[in-house]
Amino acid sequence: MVSFWATWCPHCIDELPLLSKYAEQHADQGLTVLAFSLDSPDALPEVKRRSANLSFPTGLLGSAWAGEYGRIWRLPVSFVIDRAGRLVDNGWDDEQPVWTPQRLKRVLDPLLVNF
Repeated sequence: MVSFWATWCPHCIDELPLLSKYAEQHADQGLTVLAFSLDSPDALPEVKRRSANLSFPTGLLGSAWAGEYGRIWRLPVSFVIDRAGRLVDNGWDDEQPVWTPQRLKRVLDPLLVNF
């Protein structure tokens, strides 16, 4: 999973601990989460503070441009890629893009079963 967030996004801040717990619980099944903050470089101390207790690595993009993902225009947004490298959950397609326990179970659990 690749997740984009920002310190000024309340839904993002609510979602991060849920993703962290889920990632920790399923790491032995091959789940990898990478998170990228779209905050500006001057917000790096706050990004580090928010990221300190997460079970997955985070990075600071410093802008809304995310390479091949294009411009990130809505937060939070995540993309789930399966073991074969296929995009299986496109965050742009979700009307409610915030992760919930139910959405994690629906989207990610089936990908972890066959590990």
